[in-house]
Amino acid sequence: MGVRRKAIAILLLLVFLLAVTSAVATAAKKLEVQKLVDYGNNKEIKVGDEVIISLKFKNPFNREIPVRIVDRNVFGDNGLDIKCLEYALPAKEESILTYSEPIVPFKPGKYTLDAAKVTYTNPETGKRETVESNTLDLEVKANNTLPQRQAQGITTIYHCNGTNIHSTSYSSYGSSFNIQIGRSSSYGNEQQQSGGQQQKGVEKRVTNNQISQNTGQLKKELEKEMQRQKEESWWLLLLIPIAVVIATGWFIFGRYLKIKRAQRQETSLFAMEQVASADYASEARRMVEEAERLFRNNREKDAYERISQALRFYFSHKQGIKKELLKTELMETLRGKVDADLYSKVRDCLDWCEKVEFAKYRPNEKDFDKIVGVTKEIIT
Repeated sequence: MGVRRKAIAILLLLVFLLAVTSAVATAAKKLEVQKLVDYGNNKEIKVGDEVIISLKFKNPFNREIPVRIVDRNVFGDNGLDIKCLEYALPAKEESILTYSEPIVPFKPGKYTLDAAKVTYTNPETGKRETVESNTLDLEVKANNTLPQRQAQGITTIYHCNGTNIHSTSYSSYGSSFNIQIGRSSSYGNEQQQSGGQQQKGVEKRVTNNQISQNTGQLKKELEKEMQRQKEESWWLLLLIPIAVVIATGWFIFGRYLKIKRAQRQETSLFAMEQVASADYASEARRMVEEAERLFRNNREKDAYERISQALRFYFSHKQGIKKELLKTELMETLRGKVDADLYSKVRDCLDWCEKVEFAKYRPNEKDFDKIVGVTKEIIT
């Protein structure tokens, strides 16, 4: 009888040790994120240069993970302040999220970019976790060849909970501080507006009212998000014993799941790459259609930026490059690979977009329609 009790005690001890070991191994498994900066072929950043910010992810779970990103990248009196951005992290071991809007610093100096915070639910434990990236130290050099900028802007983004708010705060030398706020969605529909002095007057009054409404809405959404995260922190304490039970079950079925996952992984990744390659042309055409809507809604600068993005996105995928190219990188890549006529059309379109972006040209409907037509002809 005593031998039997000892055997049972040893068996229970082994089960407990295996559960604890599995729980520790599972808890150690988490997302990793690294902040990257790209300023083209330049050796240093100068005032007026385009700077691209990216987040590099390492996903150890071999499955798509919904995440929420909070990331502030402001330097040189310009930048992106992402309050909340929902993003589906692909089922790849490594992937890169590149912010489509480049940052153009207006003021020289030394700056530090904050760490990006990424919140997600661990698919193996069900626990809500937050990881942070590295910070980045940047130095912006003066550019004596560039004329002094008249306008500066910081763009605030909130794309969570079905609410898409995109606002830009502008300031200029020797003038008052203006705020332009708009509600937009990359995949939504925008109401078309007709011309006429009376209609413009109505639109102006509606826009003034919408500024106040959107500002209040943004504040409410941020307060709601902070309250939700606070409530979730109490629930995490209750999830600890549940996680131990899940870890025990995971240990029992772990080997079987790993074998099945390995078999599916290669096929899944290949299928995703095939879909991405097949859809890049239609995605670029969608960007051009969005540019047309932006222009009709008197957002000329945003419209030209979207045309530029569509061309760079299209050719980067067509050339098999895993990131969106800058203008200089794109033209260097296309040199010698396309005929002279196509090369000239792409260069002219990007030049016009750049002139509008740097306020060297005042856009008009006739020229914009011409650029849209050429861009649609290029993207086939």
